[in-house]
Amino acid sequence: MTDAGSLTRRKHIQDANLLHKESPYGNFYSPVIRPKIVGGRLIHVREEDPAYRTSRRDLPGPHPLSPRSRTQRLDSLPPHSNNAVEARRREKLKLRGDSLTERDAEQFSSGDASAPLSERLNPYQPLPPIGSSPRASGVAMETAQLLNGLYGRLPPYAGRLTSAPLVLGSNEEYVVMRELQSQLRYLETGKLKQVYTELADSDDELTGLCSFVELHNAFVRNNIFLADPLARLVASVFISPYEPPKVNYEKVLSFIGASLHLGSNSLSEASYYQAQQQQQQQLNGGSGYYHQDDQLQ
Repeated sequence: MTDAGSLTRRKHIQDANLLHKESPYGNFYSPVIRPKIVGGRLIHVREEDPAYRTSRRDLPGPHPLSPRSRTQRLDSLPPHSNNAVEARRREKLKLRGDSLTERDAEQFSSGDASAPLSERLNPYQPLPPIGSSPRASGVAMETAQLLNGLYGRLPPYAGRLTSAPLVLGSNEEYVVMRELQSQLRYLETGKLKQVYTELADSDDELTGLCSFVELHNAFVRNNIFLADPLARLVASVFISPYEPPKVNYEKVLSFIGASLHLGSNSLSEASYYQAQQQQQQQLNGGSGYYHQDDQLQ
């Protein structure tokens, strides 16, 4: 090739941006230029380094396993053996070598392989389910049966009371007070005094009596909500024997106040009457109109 041809070839390569003028010829990074005929024309192209080709046929095969993974492989055990977990832990102990303490060895040991999986994962005994105590469930069932029996003694109409005062035994009275305490656990004692003041204002002769409708409306105005059977049951206990079906609202409020102050222990007769008398004195402003002969039967 003549000098003119060499200059023309070099100019073509530079114009095609196949190499730079400052290209360091003679070293490893020098590009390789090869002539090729494309479309009947001779052109010069830059050939990439074969070491950096990304052809699919040149990709490496599957990577070999690491030495650690080869050590942990359990080829001698079936895949679903009961000792699979224990064997893995033994391999961990071997890998850790002399640095393993006895405490760590106990932590990685799986115990008896013949034990059920639940016992191996959680060696503690399960706690009994909440509310499964036979004594607690028996008391609740007995209380519900007693209340249903008392509700059955009421007239089968809403807002109707019995024609005569209901007489409750000591056990029945205690259950009714417990039910009142459960339904009115949010109630403040001052609300009862407001109810007493409203009913006393409408009671011109201060007889301490009112109708069940008036008592119910006074409760609603002061945000005191009782279930219908329980409200009728309490009102039926304190029906006036002289003016039925009027209710002695003083005793009703005193009974509710004593129920709110009922303790967690069994209710004795003396503590009940004392709490009732204190509540009645608070409602009456300390006049002490509740006398000993008016105690509940």
